[in-house]
Amino acid sequence: MELTFLGKNSFKFKTKNLTLIVDPVSPKERADVVVFSGVAGVVAVAGAVNRTEVFVIDKEGEYELGGVGIIVDRLSPDKEDKLVRISADGVAIADVSALPTEVEEKTLEKLRESDVLIVPLSKAKLIEDAEPYLAVLAGYDNAAEVDQFLAIHKFEVVKRDIDKLKLEADSLPDNTEVVVLNG
Repeated sequence: MELTFLGKNSFKFKTKNLTLIVDPVSPKERADVVVFSGVAGVVAVAGAVNRTEVFVIDKEGEYELGGVGIIVDRLSPDKEDKLVRISADGVAIADVSALPTEVEEKTLEKLRESDVLIVPLSKAKLIEDAEPYLAVLAGYDNAAEVDQFLAIHKFEVVKRDIDKLKLEADSLPDNTEVVVLNG
């Protein structure tokens, strides 16, 4: 699976059979599946890549499309924000963009089952609490914000200036690495 940062809290996941975008920010993007987590400011995409039409996920549930598992959980009945979990190619990813900074233990357990967390700068504590193999940063507009974040939070391993991240189950690191993708 290949992961690309599209800006703000938006990411594109690309597998052999499927292109998926969580919280798209540009109507120029194309995807087979679009997931809306509840983060404000999302837009529709231009069209499907490998399908006749785009499949939109905006409600909680479990989905299986093109070999990609997608679980969307609404964690609070009075809020629209959702936890989005994606699994493909033996890698489990959790997008925590729409979660509060403090989460309940049952949510934290779901996060601990994930190999990769997509984490906004405002939610660094979730990296420490969930201890994923990879933490991919999101929720920023420029490199200065990332620099300030990394100066405050001293992570052991930080990888920067990566355009696309290839995710394979057998190549995950032993300890948590923080990844900053170019947007």
